[in-house]
Amino acid sequence: MKTVTNVLGAALVFAWLAAGERNAQAESLLGKAKDGLEHAEDAVTKTATDLASGAKSAVNRPANPDNATTTDRSLSIFTEIKSNAALVGEIIAAAPEYQRKLAELRAKRAQACPVATGYDERAAQSTEGRAQLERKAAAYERMTQRHIASLTLMKVADLDPTSQVVVGYPFEIEDSSYHSGQLLAARAYKYGITRNATDLATLREGVFGAYNLMTIAKAPQGRLINPRTGRNVTPRAGLPVRGYVAEGDPLFAGNSDLDLNDPKTYVYEGPLRGLTKTRFVFVADVSGDQTDGLLFGMTAAFEVLKKLNAEPELQKLIAEAVGDFVRGFIANSYKIVDLTGKPTKCGDVSNMQAPNVLIQNLGWLQAGIVTTQAADIKAAYKKLTDKYFGGLGITRGLIFKTELEVVGALLRKVKEPLQYTVFDFNYNLVMLPLHLLVHHETDAQLRGLYRHYLDHFARPFTEDLAVPFFDGIYLTASGRRDASIVARMAAVLRQFRSPPAPFGNPASTTEYMTDFSQRAELRDPLFQHLRAVWDKTLAKRNPEQRNPFYAGGGIWRLGPGLVPRDNNIERANPYALKGYETKGTPAGSTATLREFAGHDYLLNYWYARYHGLL
Repeated sequence: MKTVTNVLGAALVFAWLAAGERNAQAESLLGKAKDGLEHAEDAVTKTATDLASGAKSAVNRPANPDNATTTDRSLSIFTEIKSNAALVGEIIAAAPEYQRKLAELRAKRAQACPVATGYDERAAQSTEGRAQLERKAAAYERMTQRHIASLTLMKVADLDPTSQVVVGYPFEIEDSSYHSGQLLAARAYKYGITRNATDLATLREGVFGAYNLMTIAKAPQGRLINPRTGRNVTPRAGLPVRGYVAEGDPLFAGNSDLDLNDPKTYVYEGPLRGLTKTRFVFVADVSGDQTDGLLFGMTAAFEVLKKLNAEPELQKLIAEAVGDFVRGFIANSYKIVDLTGKPTKCGDVSNMQAPNVLIQNLGWLQAGIVTTQAADIKAAYKKLTDKYFGGLGITRGLIFKTELEVVGALLRKVKEPLQYTVFDFNYNLVMLPLHLLVHHETDAQLRGLYRHYLDHFARPFTEDLAVPFFDGIYLTASGRRDASIVARMAAVLRQFRSPPAPFGNPASTTEYMTDFSQRAELRDPLFQHLRAVWDKTLAKRNPEQRNPFYAGGGIWRLGPGLVPRDNNIERANPYALKGYETKGTPAGSTATLREFAGHDYLLNYWYARYHGLL
């Protein structure tokens, strides 16, 4: 075992060296790793060498977030972190004041923030504080309701600033599945607490919306039409779509996602669950994050309804939609196949060498097991876990765990600089499928592996974000009730605005958003220094790449009240200094006000309540 550990440790050593730490400790470890490489079994040697080589060559592959889509980044997040660590090492070597600036930053973060952020653990956990959080949830529910169209969630709405009435949904149909799934989960957890008829009715509508998103492509009682040719399209069961709207809805006039000339856009003629309209436009080419959201929401709804022995017909609908997707995904060799007969742009996830891709796929299969209890899905799940973690897969299991430790060590070793390069990532891509595994897995060995993934990668990756939902996943998975984490969850929820953003700015009565980047005393000295080093010394060598230090910039977490994001879970960046743009459509218009749905607060809050954390 010691030899194997040394072999697998080679990847970590190379990552350290690539990050610029060429010291005696690293060289010693490298020698031990090479000794292990010479004596280990061929299979172990080859895999460890591949990992080490990948980490070492990362120095020649700097990340370029400008050219990476959300889903592309999700599939390569391990590579991106290692590549960015190598790039950070290169810049640190050219930054003579790095250690001084790092010490200055950490010293300042240990001091009180000079801005009143509303973060107060004691107040948030008091009787009145808890009551305020629940009243705030009701306000966010009312706000979010005006983002519902045809039973699905539109994250972005343009409002009349005076009446606060929605005058249009300018974009984000393409992300409706993802956000609708998160809202469905929040509403399921809420019903699990309240058990009242009104919340059940709201939950039912959410299930219908998600069911429609997961089944419209099979033309349940109608036909699919290609609007570019007018011809019928062959339906496909088990294919979710990105979003749909009722054809002719005036609130979607000019929506940038509704281009009938776009090959992703189709028309469905026929009825859908819970709706009276019979003709809809939908966007296909579903991606991994859309699927993550839908499966997370549907599984949460199923879990709550089954626990309460409620709505058996809804449970059947959920099982049908999820089961059809999972079976199609398995039958297509772990690819999401579109109406074209080819994988969607980001739907080929058959290569599971990256741990996050394997975890995602296993999470999707776990959703199928939870909702259907079907023997064929269980068998496919077992086949996959056996391949990677059991029997002959024991080597892969060790490699899987070591890869996590490599990346986890990097996340801790150069934490602050790495955060500047990845703190604009869609963290739900990591956490939603992981929740399905750590929450529902019954096999102790597998659950231990998933916990290892949580402890050595997901938690180091997300801990500093201070997102209550992610903290909640960690606590429920570990079985802990860490008082400090629970207190932070409550205090962050207290920071959310009431009334919801863009209103209720606690820093100003005249601005919707306050730009704190103009406050010199709030700026992160290390962030500024590394950006300057890049511009002065390395930009010429990388003319096509923007400055890689782009995310954050603040010393302290100002919180989601002062700096609200378009989604304070999905795009969590605690050190940002400016919130989202509030001007509406057309671009920069002051006649309309941009508002983002409040399902981020609702998921944070009701997840914590349902799991006994608040």
